[in-house]
Amino acid sequence: MGRRVRVVERGAGTSILFLHSGVGGVGEWRQVFSLWPEGYRLLAIDAHAGGGPGPSRGRSLADYADQVYAVAEHVGAPLRLVGFSWGGAAALHAAATEPGLVDSLAVIEPEAYGLLRTQDDDAYALIAGLRDRWRTRARAGAWNAAFEEFIDFYNGPGSFARWPAERRQEFVAVQRSRGDLWDILFDEQRLGLHALAEITAPTNVIEGSQTSTVDHAICTILRRHLPQVEHTLIEGAGHMMPLTHPRQLARELLTRIAE
Repeated sequence: MGRRVRVVERGAGTSILFLHSGVGGVGEWRQVFSLWPEGYRLLAIDAHAGGGPGPSRGRSLADYADQVYAVAEHVGAPLRLVGFSWGGAAALHAAATEPGLVDSLAVIEPEAYGLLRTQDDDAYALIAGLRDRWRTRARAGAWNAAFEEFIDFYNGPGSFARWPAERRQEFVAVQRSRGDLWDILFDEQRLGLHALAEITAPTNVIEGSQTSTVDHAICTILRRHLPQVEHTLIEGAGHMMPLTHPRQLARELLTRIAE
């Protein structure tokens, strides 16, 4: 593969690999890892470390799946794999492309937007509209406005404005360096219904009871089309549950994927 992958590790024992969201990093798993019992080797890929897998233009889910394959070579396959948001889409693609690589899979509201185009017109229009407005603002240099709507969509109205000014500035600077990555998650060729049919690992779809229309629609599609699927609903949680509901999430992951 010829690529270095930055991985954060904790503990020893059964290996479980965690993939973070597109705008986040390995810190999203800090609280979950702190609640995990001994006997497990927890690994989290820092997907964007060192600029990630090349420039944003032309990048695809396959580039992020390559990171999973590299870790599998390092720790040994098959893997227990957990993916959140963007990481959930990458996890689904990895499991579909290399079925023998994953023996159990948990996806936490994976942003597989391409699934919506033929399965839920309203949800597709909603997320495509957010993408198009983000791009219009970003191309005009209005980065704060672009990310204000994005953050509020996933965290609730007024969320971005409540962040301290320094945090907002640092966040926007990091995201600008990552570039426009929307097309990766709208990629029906790599993550459509045909790909879901190839996933042989038992999969737990984890959803928050207070999540967005878009994420609820994606989880519903997964529940209908994955060959072996369970569904977990975390009461009171929205999309950012690794940060807002780490105890409940860790408990469900331990029950479903670490047992």
